[in-house]
Amino acid sequence: MAIRPIPQQSILDCMPTAVEIGDLRIVNKDLNFIQAMTKRADDLTLQAQSATDYTQLVKITDNYTKLADRASVKAQTLKELANEDNPLTEVNSSAELIDKVQLLAKTLTDKTQELASLYSSNENSLFETYGNSISELSQKVDSINSPNQVISIFKDLEFLLKDIGENSRYLNS
Repeated sequence: MAIRPIPQQSILDCMPTAVEIGDLRIVNKDLNFIQAMTKRADDLTLQAQSATDYTQLVKITDNYTKLADRASVKAQTLKELANEDNPLTEVNSSAELIDKVQLLAKTLTDKTQELASLYSSNENSLFETYGNSISELSQKVDSINSPNQVISIFKDLEFLLKDIGENSRYLNS
């Protein structure tokens, strides 16, 4: 009967270390980020292509800005992943994300030019509406006789300011 020698290597030596596992989790998290941002860029591009109103385009542009900001925060990681020879990064490459974001930027530019005339007419009507609302509010302020009238004006003022706040990005662009 042959006796096998006792293994010289511990089973624990064969298992990956906590640092290696942590590194894998970080890489997978970064790859998931790239996939999520690529999908988000595709979604925004489709929304931009189907936009029929300049207001929709402004919201899409805001979302695009957020996407670009998040990507710039992760830019160093994306750069490191692009330089690796890891087969996973070939599937989820940061270069693909950059291409998608550039396509989105081009689509937004084209759609902005297409809807520019609509923006001008909407802008003029919004400014006219706000001007009329401010004139009405000014007349109400001039005719105040009691504290209750002051309170009632605050509701109108709140509504007007909220509406201007919602459209400020639209008017500013």
